[in-house]
Amino acid sequence: MFRFTFLLFVTLPFDLAAQVGSVTVRATEYCSDPSGTPLANFHARVEVKPVDGSSYTIEKTCVGACVFDNLPKGSTLVFSATKNDEIKYAVNTNDLVLLSKHHTGVEPLNHPALLIAADANCDGKADNRDIVAWRRVILDLPDTTICRYWTLLDAATVLPANPLGAPLPFEITLANYSGNYQEVNFLAIKNGNLEAIYPTETTGTSAPEYLSATVHPNPTSGALRFSMHLPEPATLLLEIFDAGGKCVFAERFHVSGGVQQIDVSERALPVPGTYVWCLSGESGRRATGKVVRL
Repeated sequence: MFRFTFLLFVTLPFDLAAQVGSVTVRATEYCSDPSGTPLANFHARVEVKPVDGSSYTIEKTCVGACVFDNLPKGSTLVFSATKNDEIKYAVNTNDLVLLSKHHTGVEPLNHPALLIAADANCDGKADNRDIVAWRRVILDLPDTTICRYWTLLDAATVLPANPLGAPLPFEITLANYSGNYQEVNFLAIKNGNLEAIYPTETTGTSAPEYLSATVHPNPTSGALRFSMHLPEPATLLLEIFDAGGKCVFAERFHVSGGVQQIDVSERALPVPGTYVWCLSGESGRRATGKVVRL
């Protein structure tokens, strides 16, 4: 018995195929890796405004990227992207410490994206109300309102030094779309994550150099040793904070370049518990982490 399969090929007329094109929407998360990683499970939207006819929208759920096809040539395309899940992702006690230091003027947040991430209620400030809101998120307390879990912005836009209260580039517009394949890119800022590293080309500001430092033993019942590598001699400030964000130890150390170590006595961790440490230099280099006192 023979079975025949018939394939039907349909070809668009040349003039019709030339009138539509496709655009890929990408979103990248910058966290600990300055090169970025594709953002999972975000929602993309394009408003299509044709030369003739009524406007319409297309929406998709994307993983890293997604493609919008059959977009009419000559139209105006307005792209936007959102992500409304994972409220606690990359948010921890260390972020409260950094926000507290910014609020008190001890160590201001030095990147526009970090200021956006700090503003929990979108009131154009990074202050004590935001500290309270993010603490409630960490503690899983009910009735906690966060205005945005993620902020997705045009990755090509140069943000002002202080973007709080300023209009943000939530949309990317392609006017008079050529019909050729194009890509639009969004930068995903995780609200509440103040340890992220953001690329300098996005904001036009200088990114801080980050120390590579470790602490051992961890957990500990006694003294601590911080190991690090420095490109040149420096004065470093070591601060240790308890679970409530209170500074329990602060001391400056003058160290040479190369592989160096700082020894701290057990008095730096007064009682058993989890602590956050922050090692910072005068040039803006910083390393942070957690240590447990048994």
